[in-house]
Amino acid sequence: MPEFHQNVVSKLVKIAGSAVFLVLDEMARFVRQLLGLPLKRRITVLFYHQVMPQERERFARQMDRVLRWAEPLRAGDTAVLAGDHRYVVVTADDGWQSFVDNALPELQTRKIPVTIFVISGQLGQTLGAEGDRILDDAQLRAIANGLVTIGSHTHTHLRLTTASRASALCELNTSRAILRLITGTPIDLFCFPFGSYDLGLVELCREAGYRQVFKSIPNVDADDRHEFLAGRVRVDPSDWPIEFYLKMLGSYRWLSVAVALKRRILTPFRSQSQLSVVRD
Repeated sequence: MPEFHQNVVSKLVKIAGSAVFLVLDEMARFVRQLLGLPLKRRITVLFYHQVMPQERERFARQMDRVLRWAEPLRAGDTAVLAGDHRYVVVTADDGWQSFVDNALPELQTRKIPVTIFVISGQLGQTLGAEGDRILDDAQLRAIANGLVTIGSHTHTHLRLTTASRASALCELNTSRAILRLITGTPIDLFCFPFGSYDLGLVELCREAGYRQVFKSIPNVDADDRHEFLAGRVRVDPSDWPIEFYLKMLGSYRWLSVAVALKRRILTPFRSQSQLSVVRD
C-alpha cells in the first residue's frame, strides 16, 4: 500500500477510535453527574513543532477552536481549576523560528499562553530544515516574557534513553543553566526528545530541579495536571478539522493504552527473536 494511503488509513482508524472514546467518556461523565460525584478536570496538552507561513491561517483556525471549546491554560499552572471546564495547554518543541514568526502572533492576538521547549545547544542552527532554523540567543531573550514560557528540550537533543546517567544529567543541567542565563527566567519545565524516557530518567529530571516534565503521548487520565510526568498529544496545522477537534478534547488518550498493549504483546516476540539471533 502506498505511504499516502497508509497515512490516510492510520488517520481514519485513530479518528474512529477517538470518536468512540469521546462518546464513552461523555457518557461516564454524565453518569457521575447524575450520581452527584465530583467531575474530573479535563486538560489536554497539545504540542507543535514548525508552523510555516502557508500554515499560519490553518493554525489560527485551530486556536479559534481552542477558544470556542476550551479555556487556555499555561503549562505548569497551579491555579485551582473547575471540574466542569475543559482546558487546553499549547506547547511547541525545539524552538523553531517559523513557530515564533507564524504561530506566536496568532497566540498573542488571542491571549493564549504557550510554552516553548528549546534545544539550548543548537540555537541559531537550521538542523537541515529548509527555510527555518532554531531561534538565536537574542530572539529567545526577546520572547521570554508575557504569554511565553521557555522550557528545556535538552542541550543537544540527545535521545536520553541511549545516554549514560552522567551524560543525561549533563544534558538536563546544561540546558537549564544556559536557558536561564539567556532569558533571565526560571527554567523548570522539560520535555523528552523523541518522547523517549524511562522511570529512571523521570527521577533524574526531578533531581535536576525540574518542576514538571512532558512526554509525547497523552496520559490516560485527563486530570494529570499535578503529575510530575504529564502527557501531550502532537498536533499539526495540517491536521483535519475533526482530527484536531478530537485531539483537543483529549479523545486521543486511548492511544496510550493501545501503545502499551502493543508493546506488551510484541515484547516476548522481540526477546525470542533476539535470542534466536544470539544462538545463530
